[in-house]
Amino acid sequence: MPPLASAKVPVGEGPVGLAFAGGDVWVALANENAVVRVDARTGVASARIAVGGVPLRVAGGKDGVWVTNFRDGTVSRIDVKTNRVTATIKAGPEAEGIAVLGPNVFVVTQQDAKLHRISGRTGKPDGVASTGKGPRLVTPAAGALWVTNFTAGTISRVDPKTMAVTNSPVLCAGPQGLAFAGAHLWLACTDDDEVLEIDPTGWRVLRSVNVTGHPDAVAVADQRVFVSVEDPLGLAAIDSASGEVTIGAYDGATAVRTANTDVVLVGAQVWQSAFGDNELRRVSGMN
Repeated sequence: MPPLASAKVPVGEGPVGLAFAGGDVWVALANENAVVRVDARTGVASARIAVGGVPLRVAGGKDGVWVTNFRDGTVSRIDVKTNRVTATIKAGPEAEGIAVLGPNVFVVTQQDAKLHRISGRTGKPDGVASTGKGPRLVTPAAGALWVTNFTAGTISRVDPKTMAVTNSPVLCAGPQGLAFAGAHLWLACTDDDEVLEIDPTGWRVLRSVNVTGHPDAVAVADQRVFVSVEDPLGLAAIDSASGEVTIGAYDGATAVRTANTDVVLVGAQVWQSAFGDNELRRVSGMN
């Protein structure tokens, strides 16, 4: 891979999940049991908030940031005005993926293969759905929740109101990050080194794009599909119209194959977590 120019943003030990909320970037530090708030303009950390054990993923809501605590099986809510934890809610064993859709929060629990709905009105769980084996992440899009089942190789589509589930056939090995570009979804298949373009109406694979290095998280902006790469740590940009891919690796980055890397889009910049280097990488000019 060619070298990829980026700015380094030190944050603390074991950064994984990212979110953009309240004008800032929020990052879960798995090795510090904390979340750090970073000024998106300056790249300087402005707050460090203690949460539960092994926080992994972050999602931004209307007036709060939600964090999954993998070891504790809980979810922490952080008030963006005060930078304080205002609630800790029991979800289930090995809580990881999290998303906000409308007034509610949805949480994936790996061990029991469930998607839990937490009411935005009461702050309590009020719905649950069974997914495929080994669920990881959940993405809100097209009026539904889309759960990637890493072990099963499938996607579960969940109705946010009824929690009814429709499962795809096996699509690939190790599906993980997912995002929509128009009416089609783009799926990172970590163990197959490919990214799939899929028509979700019939689960038809329209295109397969080779992305070497274990593709992980996915984000979309203006029909550009951005994919984080684990080893060597890098970033791929796919033109969703042509399928052309540009991929680069960060100079001097430490690849950790067993650690996930996330991406979030902030204006014209792509932010990516670098677990092995305890920092974020901020990339301009790829979109």
